[in-house]
Amino acid sequence: MRNVVTHAMSFARTVAHQVHILHAGTLAESGPPEQIFEAPQTETTRNFRSEAAVA
Repeated sequence: MRNVVTHAMSFARTVAHQVHILHAGTLAESGPPEQIFEAPQTETTRNFRSEAAVA
């Protein structure tokens, strides 16, 4: 198993088995790509997802 750190959400969504969202050095949310991108559980993840979509 390898860990990859990226801001490329399309890449993470395609290749990852688990996605971890960090905020200020703290784990905000962790889960399979389907959960993170389709039904995020935290406000931090929802904000990051919407910002990443714009960038």
